[in-house]
Amino acid sequence: DDGNTLYCGGINTWESTDGGQNWDLVNHWYGGSDVQSVHADKHFLVFNNGIVYECNDGGLYKTDNGTDWDNISNGIINSQMYRLGVSQTESNATITGLQDNGTKLLHTDGTWNDVKGGDGMECLIDYTDYNIQYGTYTNGQISRTTDLWTNTTAIEPTSDGAWVTPYIIHPSSPATLYAGYEDVWKTIDRGDSWTQISSFASDDKIRSMAISASNPQVLYVADLDQLWKTTNDGTSWTELSGLPSSSYITSIAIKMIMK
Repeated sequence: DDGNTLYCGGINTWESTDGGQNWDLVNHWYGGSDVQSVHADKHFLVFNNGIVYECNDGGLYKTDNGTDWDNISNGIINSQMYRLGVSQTESNATITGLQDNGTKLLHTDGTWNDVKGGDGMECLIDYTDYNIQYGTYTNGQISRTTDLWTNTTAIEPTSDGAWVTPYIIHPSSPATLYAGYEDVWKTIDRGDSWTQISSFASDDKIRSMAISASNPQVLYVADLDQLWKTTNDGTSWTELSGLPSSSYITSIAIKMIMK
């Protein structure tokens, strides 16, 4: 009804009442600048009968005055999951990393709570101790907790990882982990110290990792289109050839032989 009134969404949402000559901030991703907190990363805005509807990474909101915003998601719990980990010792306990919705832990009593903010990526629960868990932020930041997220320690060996940086736990030595950045890193003390065990220097960054349960000396790692294998725990690596050139590698699985 008013061609001079415009809304523009980015991380936050802005309003103009003079055809775009001037703009005012009308919601903010954490409630800064004295405006209401509305979830970040706007994807769609539409007018309908004087009401503005906004779709963002956190759901659906509306306003009839540009100042007061109502969350009308009404229990529609939808998020983009990057990764998910499950406990081997506690029934139903699950941890998941979500696009722009942090890392969420499902406890054994069926309740959820946020354990990390921002974007949640790969997340793991130690298979011997439910209190020891790992969560990540973008590009390889890794947090470790040993007391079920009451306290956390940043343990990443470097900051040069992919958007979703992979890391895995050794199948029989839970204090040993491997993480993929430009190269492969190994820790034997749950991240207190790390050693680089490859020299790929991948420009695309490592995206996938797998370790053999029957022979943990065998690991496979890959960036988008290159695949490497070691049979001696990273002492030497072989690049595997013959993959389709038009395909991206998104995950690796190693067949388990039952004896």
